[in-house]
Parts: sequence; structure tokens; C-alpha cells
Amino acid sequence: MKFNIVQKVLIILILQIVIVTFSSCHKNASTNTIKPKSLIEKSKISEILTDVFMVESVLYFKLQKGIDMNLYTTVYYNALFKKYGINKKQLLESLKYYIETDNEVTELFLTSINKLMTMQKTAVLPSNSNRSGDTVSVNKRRRLF
Repeated sequence: MKFNIVQKVLIILILQIVIVTFSSCHKNASTNTIKPKSLIEKSKISEILTDVFMVESVLYFKLQKGIDMNLYTTVYYNALFKKYGINKKQLLESLKYYIETDNEVTELFLTSINKLMTMQKTAVLPSNSNRSGDTVSVNKRRRLF
């Protein structure tokens, strides 16, 4: 079975989610999770995760081309933090809180993956399209950069 690049990235992202989900299942029952002062709402976390997955896929492709990732990682994540008015600590604390306390945290990740799959379907034209432009205008999609 042959996979295109987008399908490979989605598989990698799904595997990451599965790993995170299963690793959160082994939490210590005596651990008291404190709600962060600046907890990000669940609906916003889902949107942020969608953009995080897009950033990670861009970084993955740049890494495959042998490009130094330090600058790109900083620039892309700073743009993401600015877009949502958050910082790295706030995002990590919120994700940790939801993973440790929310039984439905998997749905947050799956919602983000579904959004990405919808974006993929709307971004690529059918194979019988003209070869002058194989993608729909990116201006129609939500852009991070």
C-alpha cells in the first residue's frame, strides 16, 4: 500500500496521539492535579492543536530536507502563541491538566485530526483537474503564517 506525503503525516500524528493517550492512562491515582491559573478552554485547545499539528508537519518536511530547525521552530511556535494570545508554559500546563483530568481528552485530539483531514480534502482538487493548478487557493483556508 502506497501512502502520499499528507497521509504519512496524518499517520505520524495519529501515532503521537495514541502514545500520549496511552501514556496518560498510567497516571498515579494519588496525584492531585492542580488546575492552572491560566487554563485554556477546551474549544480553544482543539483549535490550537490543529495548528500545532500543522506546524509539526511543516517542521517535519523541513527536517527531511536537511534544513536546520532551530530558527523555524522558534518562528512558527512564536507565531502560533501570538495568534492565540498564549505562551508555551500556558499551553503545556493546559494540555497536561486535560490529559490528567479529562476522560474525553482523546476527543480533543480526534477533533483536531478531523479538521486536518477536512482541510486536506478541500485543499486538493480531483486528479482529473488541469495541471496548471492542483490546489485550491490557500487564501480560502485558515492560515497560521
